[in-house]
Amino acid sequence: MTVTLEQADGTATPALPAMTGHALHHVVQESLTNAAKHAPGAAVRVRIGRAAGQVEVTVANPARPAAGPAAGPVSGGSGLVGLDERVRLAGGALRAGPAPEGGFAVSARLPTAGEPLPESYERPQPTAAARELAQARQRVRRRLRQMVTVPPALLAALTVLSGVFHLVSPSWTVLERDHCTALRPGTERSRLAPLLPFFALDAPPDGTPPPPHGWTCEYYSIRAGSDSAYALCFTEDDRLAGKSVVRRRDR
Repeated sequence: MTVTLEQADGTATPALPAMTGHALHHVVQESLTNAAKHAPGAAVRVRIGRAAGQVEVTVANPARPAAGPAAGPVSGGSGLVGLDERVRLAGGALRAGPAPEGGFAVSARLPTAGEPLPESYERPQPTAAARELAQARQRVRRRLRQMVTVPPALLAALTVLSGVFHLVSPSWTVLERDHCTALRPGTERSRLAPLLPFFALDAPPDGTPPPPHGWTCEYYSIRAGSDSAYALCFTEDDRLAGKSVVRRRDR
């Protein structure tokens, strides 16, 4: 893969906040991975620049060359959704989609210090494959309900109870984005309780690396059915050490 880096004068200084630096790294990493998978053989341009109080990165590639290798299988778009969450945790905003001149572009704006940036970018939208998967699941649930032969009154009661359970139980582990944004490193765990959901996940997504030495981590759903989760890690004295987005990795 041919990658060209365009970096504005002064971009390398001063040092970026840790969360901004990590998010910037993951934006470039995920975008290069997507370009290699969906447009193999296409040259990629990475541009990094600074403005007042923010740094912006854009990773763009043209369409796959006709004579190039075949593109990889289309995914459900969970990588971009997880990336969007990671950028938002760092106080930034992400935009991803087809480029006006063709190909694909991912852009992120991140704060160089202090307050989060205004949310003016569009969020990555679920792909057609993800929407079709959700519709297929709904059809299967309907057919299973139709196969059950019980008295009408009992069936109605079971349907109501099932609907309430499926609506409520996933929400017990979902951490709202605004609440996650409000969690500040260094805060005691007891003071974070009002912002956290009723339960944490029983286990992190498959392939999640172990926490750093001396830290313990709790994991909360980003949304019901998502492969990604929020990781909240605490020090030995029960203070929030860091927060991040982790997603399932196929082994």
